[in-house]
Amino acid sequence: MFIETKNVLCEKNGNVEIDKKLWRKISADLTEYLNKDIRLVSDDFWKDKKINDEVKQKAVEKEPTGQNIETYYKHTKKYLYECTCWESYKSKQRDFKKIYLFLKKSRINNILDFGGGTGGFVIYLSNKGIKCDYIDVEGETSTFAKWRFKKDKLKINVIENIERCMPDSYGAVISDNVFEHLLNLEAVIEKINRILYPGGFLIARSSFGGGGVHLRKNDKYSNFENYDRLMSDKGFNYCGQLKDDFLTKEIDKYIKNYWILGVSLRKRRKYGGNFLVYQKPSKKVA
Repeated sequence: MFIETKNVLCEKNGNVEIDKKLWRKISADLTEYLNKDIRLVSDDFWKDKKINDEVKQKAVEKEPTGQNIETYYKHTKKYLYECTCWESYKSKQRDFKKIYLFLKKSRINNILDFGGGTGGFVIYLSNKGIKCDYIDVEGETSTFAKWRFKKDKLKINVIENIERCMPDSYGAVISDNVFEHLLNLEAVIEKINRILYPGGFLIARSSFGGGGVHLRKNDKYSNFENYDRLMSDKGFNYCGQLKDDFLTKEIDKYIKNYWILGVSLRKRRKYGGNFLVYQKPSKKVA
């Protein structure tokens, strides 16, 4: 069985820990979907990443308004393979479980995955009994996600536009490395607040800065205080970084693994590669 051993998140070909059973399934899905051997899909990805994709991303960065980004995401096939690799990483599955444990702890049973890519996260949550809606830019990536939902016979609702979401519809909106790509981030945060229940959570991890498809217009939010001010202006209160609980941290000192027993919130005012949790205030009782 072919297993990709390169970390597609990095320029250097560092080794990553793969969940081999999961890789076997999702790489088989991608092979079936594209009707192409996964080795050839991998070869095409790395060739395109080194040559064509870099040019396309620079073109997005040079356009002052960032409007070219929508065309880029509509047509790129890069994320079909890239997200398949990420999903099979043990570290990514650990992230999924961390958020699931937070949802369970908070008694949340319905979520929206905003910018859900190839759908790995909502597939994970759906199999855990969480009611999931999915939204992403219409294009190659979202088409594959919808194909996966249908193939696995999952009741995941696909939404074309956040405008179609009803007010007070979700216990949580989750977004992983999406906000830095948005043309209208400020408006999106306002819309997310509208569709959350009072007391609902926005759980997001972002990587602002760097150029390319990380739009320069959003670089200012690489400063946590600017990001926090935006969230506050749009009606959110900061809860903290989503972290492992004390027992998990203690075990991890002695046994390096990807287990996670519980979660906690650490109210540290910085990114640090963490999911940051914000809450829409509950309605005041008259």
